[in-house]
Amino acid sequence: MPLRQAGPDRRPSSDRRPSSGRRSSPDQPPSPNRRPTPDQPLSPDRRSSPVRPRFWLETALGGLSGLLFLLTLLWPQWIETLLGLDPDAGSGTVEWLVVALAAAVTAACALGARFEWRRERPAPALRPGDRIGGPS
Repeated sequence: MPLRQAGPDRRPSSDRRPSSGRRSSPDQPPSPNRRPTPDQPLSPDRRSSPVRPRFWLETALGGLSGLLFLLTLLWPQWIETLLGLDPDAGSGTVEWLVVALAAAVTAACALGARFEWRRERPAPALRPGDRIGGPS
């Protein structure tokens, strides 16, 4: 594509900046309303998600195991009905084992998700001039 001739008030078309209104200098931090460019890392408060995928995995697994816990607690015969198996010959031992394991997995996942959620929310860093303690 040929370039247009630059006049006294015109730059070549390949040299033009997009007209976004306000221009910032390279050493000035980006405006909070602008998205960072690919070469700028996201600051902790501008991440797209405040938590890692591990949090969502623990939350989903905890939710599924919680549903299994409730299902087995309220309808213990679902194993025999849906699978056509009777692993404990009608004594109910397997059902209580499923209830105990599902409760343990639910509690472990909830605790892990809580730790993950708290880990991703550090206290804000102090800036020069900030005071430590109560009101001045």
